[in-house]
Amino acid sequence: MKTQEGQRSRHRRFPSDPKQVICLIVGFLTLFYLGSVIPRRISISPTESVGHYIFLYKRHFDPAKIKKDTLVVVPFYTKLRPHCWPCLVVKYLKCDSGDRLEVKNGLDFFCNGVFLGRAKTHSKKGVPVKVFQYNGIIPQGKFFAFGGCVDSYDSRYVGFIDKKDIKAIALPII
Repeated sequence: MKTQEGQRSRHRRFPSDPKQVICLIVGFLTLFYLGSVIPRRISISPTESVGHYIFLYKRHFDPAKIKKDTLVVVPFYTKLRPHCWPCLVVKYLKCDSGDRLEVKNGLDFFCNGVFLGRAKTHSKKGVPVKVFQYNGIIPQGKFFAFGGCVDSYDSRYVGFIDKKDIKAIALPII
């Protein structure tokens, strides 16, 4: 035979202790806050373009303090990736304003004489891509974005990026 106390405790859905109620509310608000903040601060990359897959975005930064080899988040406009206009991508700032960018043999990219990488003439899917051609000093306020991976879609194909278009600094987690 079941007792009344046993039946009451089975049907209780909300704690009656004020401490439990407060803990429940604080827990719910914390989860709500994290659910609204994390997607804007953490990103998972679907490609191996820069050698990392999970990033923490730092949206408040001083553009003047961004140096070479910093991972930046920039918009790319490409028809190579459907449903992505623009795509926010993570790339390295590899060659900066005032640096000398050279393209040798039409495909090999150098910054101040240091080899960055080679461009491809076709994407992985066989789509022809136009290779950016430039020999000279990078103009003020611009930079050359580079992914590092042979299949990275970066400034080798889209040209210089405006520093004012940097949306965040990407800090690699994994």
